Amino acid sequence: MKTILIIIAHGSRNEGSNTEVRELCGRLAEVAATDHVMPAFLELAEPSLSATVDGAVNAGAERILVLPYFLNSGRHVTRDVPALVSTARLEHPGTSIDLLPHIGGTDVFFSAMESIVRRQGRQED
Repeated sequence: MKTILIIIAHGSRNEGSNTEVRELCGRLAEVAATDHVMPAFLELAEPSLSATVDGAVNAGAERILVLPYFLNSGRHVTRDVPALVSTARLEHPGTSIDLLPHIGGTDVFFSAMESIVRRQGRQED
């Protein structure tokens, strides 16, 4: 089953920030247990989630995982991204599209933060 991971970020007027997301996708593609990793943006940058899902389906994706690249569960995480995923499911009924938890809401993110904080504390001793 061809699986594609889509990282959806907010998008920025600062193109450097959008480039960081695209580069992150490239780095994740090297380690992800998926066939491909693609970026998408909620606003202020392209491609949109809809366009990225269309591209993934056209590339033969049978399963799409959507990972919100957000720290907090604000409006984008609780309403906007789920609504876009629901629309994508309706537009592509033959493709499994799963919405993953946002980055900031995972234990793995907390563990990474904890590691950074502990390491920083040791450097100051």
